[in-house]
Amino acid sequence: ILGATANMILNDLMSAYGDVALASYGIVQKFGSIVVQVTVGVSQGVMPLIGFSYGSGNFKRVRELNKYSFLILGTYSVGVLIFIELFAPIMMRAFTAEAATVALGTYFARLWIICAPGMSLSNIFGSIFQAVGRWKEGLAIPVFRQGFILIPLNIILGKTMGQVGLIIAQPIADTLVLFFGAILYYTLYKKLKQLEAESEAKKEANDVRVKAETEIAERNNELSIKKADLQRQSDTKKAEADAAYKIQEQEQLKTINIKTVDAEIEKTKRAQILAEEEVKVTQNRLKAQ
Repeated sequence: ILGATANMILNDLMSAYGDVALASYGIVQKFGSIVVQVTVGVSQGVMPLIGFSYGSGNFKRVRELNKYSFLILGTYSVGVLIFIELFAPIMMRAFTAEAATVALGTYFARLWIICAPGMSLSNIFGSIFQAVGRWKEGLAIPVFRQGFILIPLNIILGKTMGQVGLIIAQPIADTLVLFFGAILYYTLYKKLKQLEAESEAKKEANDVRVKAETEIAERNNELSIKKADLQRQSDTKKAEADAAYKIQEQEQLKTINIKTVDAEIEKTKRAQILAEEEVKVTQNRLKAQ
């Protein structure tokens, strides 16, 4: 709404300077919209990446995405600015062959395109704030740009500087919004650094905890293995002792049995000897009779 209102006021004020001025500014708006749409496309395209990284707690990646976005749009806007400054007459002739319109449109284009860096970076500021859930800052940038700066500047500069004032109002507004957005972003940047430090501290603490738990588990596993080995050795020694005891017991029983058999044999021999002696005694008696 504020953007439409600003354009309506600007067109109304520009119409006071004749058809050539109005047509020249209209052409500038046409190829200026191409510059704006590329900026908006990049700003909107990076929002999901920033939002996902912020939501997952990867604050370092958020800062890196922001840095690369600033670099891409900053380079793009400076390149566009240089291109328009050099080739504005050619671009104007692509839309009209009228010399007066080409001349005035070239002048307008070279003044208006100064807004490219401020416009590009203020758009990415707004997208970043929206991506991280700071809707108030994201809303403040366009409201501040359109409502508090651009519309008043159009009215004030249009009355004091004429058609030139209407054209330079846009670059002045976007440059001021660039500084305003940079101040807001600085607070977010400090918060991201703080969150990143806290995240790194939690990660390090978690790594230490996991390492300690792993070491404890490994030690417990080693103790379990040693305990099992000791139990196995104890069981082996006990089995060996039982086997030795049984062998010794069997040997003792065998010795006892042998001695018993020997005693029986000895007893039998003695009984035989006694029987033989009795036989001899009996024979001697018979002979004596």
